[in-house]
Amino acid sequence: AEERPAPITVFVAKKIVTMDPGWPTATAVAVRDGRILSVGRTLADLAPWLERNPHTIDKRFEGKVLLPGFIEAHGHPLIGGFLMTRRLTAFKDIQNPYGTRA
Repeated sequence: AEERPAPITVFVAKKIVTMDPGWPTATAVAVRDGRILSVGRTLADLAPWLERNPHTIDKRFEGKVLLPGFIEAHGHPLIGGFLMTRRLTAFKDIQNPYGTRA
């Protein structure tokens, strides 16, 4: 049996920041299985995808601005979590999250 692709969800927003200098903003983004397929300045720009695939239009962000997710990869959560349990050596007294002076 032929495997059919998952349906497409199109999110419509007031503005979508794409981070692409050649196409910096959009108002619609087509997503399948958690991956972006295409963006459009208007919903009509996505017609080639939508004419051939089952889809839904999700307007929950219609009045919102969407930004790409950012991953802050330099937080070192394990090191930070470990060090917060230790006495801090610093020039000045510093309040730690537990309320005692370090």
